Amino acid sequence: MSIFLKDINLKGKTALITGATKGLGRGSAIAIAEAGGNIIAIGRNQLELDSLKKEIKKLKLITNHLIAM
Repeated sequence: MSIFLKDINLKGKTALITGATKGLGRGSAIAIAEAGGNIIAIGRNQLELDSLKKEIKKLKLITNHLIAM
């Protein structure tokens, strides 16, 4: 679990994250998913979004939407 959100419960909350394929956006998506939040991830690269989805699933977390634009 992320050290920054370990005491935060985001169950039932949804976050729209732009730039989710790299850097801060990707890190934010993973951290929010670890805290129980639903993710709507937007990025320009479908392959990177698929990679993000696999990484979150590997952590046994659930994502709702991953959109490439």
